Amino acid sequence: MVAKKDKYPWSNGAPIDDHTRTKHNILRQYLACYFDVRLANPQIREFKFAIIDGFSGGGRYETGEPGSPLIILEEIRRAFFRASVRRQVNNMPAVKLTGIIMFNDASRGYRIPQRTNIDV
Repeated sequence: MVAKKDKYPWSNGAPIDDHTRTKHNILRQYLACYFDVRLANPQIREFKFAIIDGFSGGGRYETGEPGSPLIILEEIRRAFFRASVRRQVNNMPAVKLTGIIMFNDASRGYRIPQRTNIDV
């Protein structure tokens, strides 16, 4: 029987290309704008969301740069912090975030927890 070749042979993170960096910049900008707009409504007390990353990869590149799973978590944390400060300054009620985030490569042996609490 022939051993199955590893689809992702790198052990210290994947190499990163310019198009991937561009994708990550677009992802950061989109998530920042999306959450800023959605969390600006003072009537919202709880914001529910779902994010599916269909091409999530392993999480970190050989350069140490974060991949999309870590970028998504980081941008949610930043947006929640910005919204919390803005709401407090403007005497608006606090908002609670409730979300489901799915990363497609979690089943391929990557160490992404099934449940993650995001502390801000």
